[in-house]
Amino acid sequence: MSDLNKLYDPVIRAHQANPYHFKKVEDASITVKAYNPICGDRYDFFPEVKEGVIRSFYFHGFGCAVSMAAGSVLVKSLEGKTIEEAIDLCTAYLDMLNGKSAISNTEWNAFSAVRDFPSRHDCAAMAWEEVKKFLQNL
Repeated sequence: MSDLNKLYDPVIRAHQANPYHFKKVEDASITVKAYNPICGDRYDFFPEVKEGVIRSFYFHGFGCAVSMAAGSVLVKSLEGKTIEEAIDLCTAYLDMLNGKSAISNTEWNAFSAVRDFPSRHDCAAMAWEEVKKFLQNL
């Protein structure tokens, strides 16, 4: 498999082409912004949090295939989770990206290839880092 094929795993391509809950929520009570000034990736995340649970979760914006897919997987992974579970999932995903742990999650494992592309690490991590910071401050 070529290096680029490894980076653009079928899971990443599928989430980029058809992102989960990709919709701008005009009347959102919460907006978490994720922006990478180096490459221009920019997303808004709209978690609806009630009674300590992420009841629904949408996102909207633009960026590369990796950042779009990472946002899609983030929203899909955290929807329905408690704040504590969501923080733990963010930590686990970021640890996996950094090679600190192995995860047996097909969607997450698709992003492990960014370890071979250091310039793409932020594309895969940006949204997860910003949402984790937000959740830690609730």
